[in-house]
Amino acid sequence: MIESILATPIADYNHASLPEQERVRATLREILPIDARLQGLFADAAVTTIPTHYEFERIVTPTLIITSQNDRFGTLAGSRIAGSRIPYARLIVYPSGGHLWVGHQGELWAAIQEFLKGDAVDSNQRAARAYARPPLFQATRERR
Repeated sequence: MIESILATPIADYNHASLPEQERVRATLREILPIDARLQGLFADAAVTTIPTHYEFERIVTPTLIITSQNDRFGTLAGSRIAGSRIPYARLIVYPSGGHLWVGHQGELWAAIQEFLKGDAVDSNQRAARAYARPPLFQATRERR
């Protein structure tokens, strides 16, 4: 169920620390029963796997996108598309960890805090510039 429902390779789970394994099990307990979440899962799948028809260039808010190369839901390609098209996006790609970023919780929360601290100061200036002229492409940073 870890691989099929949580889209996380069992090898990543098996190599994780005991607290991280418990986090994964808790997530699995909280997501069940799955039928109560089917509509949301289908919506997530549509957005993350086939994102080409969205107007990402119109997003003016700084955006942090985090995924892993072995996410079994296949979010990597969609994340790269969104990250390349959202003007103020930052893309972080972990080499492992699946959909739950197993083994990367410390890095993940540090990246989120860094992003929020860095973008809180000048997000209003960025938004004002974005509304003043068409958004410019800004390359994303991809961490591997």
